[in-house]
Amino acid sequence: MNSDWGRRLVGFFRKHSFLFLALAVFFVLAFPDLEGKSTYATYELYRDIAVVQSMYDGEIILQGHPSMFGGFHFGPAYYYLLYPFVVVTGFKVFSLALASLIFFLATIVFSCIVVKEWWGDKTLALAAVFIMATSMFTIQFARYGSNPNFIPFFALLFF
Repeated sequence: MNSDWGRRLVGFFRKHSFLFLALAVFFVLAFPDLEGKSTYATYELYRDIAVVQSMYDGEIILQGHPSMFGGFHFGPAYYYLLYPFVVVTGFKVFSLALASLIFFLATIVFSCIVVKEWWGDKTLALAAVFIMATSMFTIQFARYGSNPNFIPFFALLFF
């Protein structure tokens, strides 16, 4: 039984080796700074950590904090998505970038599935994966935590 499971697992990795290679390249290129250094909206990063800290302390968040750029409030879903990452990493700013990285990894996998499903071409799907995994836009945005970074994931998921 165990050898059959092992053979199936090895077969799965061989069958999808290019996808895993692209994901590994993206992971290495987009891995965020462990100290949480960011050149983008540092205040917002610490504000998001503070919101998750208040959730951890028992507060129920029904409306997010206002944005610096337009006087609107963010919805609470972003903070609930961040919660497990922030708590597991001990309330480090790095956790926000880690959440973005993981959601972008899932977005790359979903893009492969969507392209293969729509056009029925495995080569085109792998090309889309390679382009997305090496895109400077994707790599740059996966390196820091921000609300819009989850949009591509949910756009593919609910489309």
